[in-house]
Amino acid sequence: MFALNENNEYEAEISGIKFVCESPDESLEEAAAEIAGIYESKLNSIAEFMIDEGISDCFGELSPEKIISSLGKPVIDLERSLITYLEHTLDDIHIIELEYDGLLDEFFYLSIDG
Repeated sequence: MFALNENNEYEAEISGIKFVCESPDESLEEAAAEIAGIYESKLNSIAEFMIDEGISDCFGELSPEKIISSLGKPVIDLERSLITYLEHTLDDIHIIELEYDGLLDEFFYLSIDG
């Protein structure tokens, strides 16, 4: 499932979600498939977490719907439990990242870098 990319990390795309890791194995492939299957159902929780963590401080007042429609394609690092949004449409310069646990069961930290 995973193929080596130009950055010497392994990547796979499932349901429009890019998954990356350094050392793929069967458990990471299973986790990628499971997360791909539930990702859309977790978007409201992701948006609510971002609001609670102050995303509006950087981008102005945002509704969960606006956040969800702006996120774009996620990159999920399975070994670091990190979701990165490089293609969001909230602006042109920031990278949005958040840490998660399990199968997107909990979210811990929001980073807006740029």
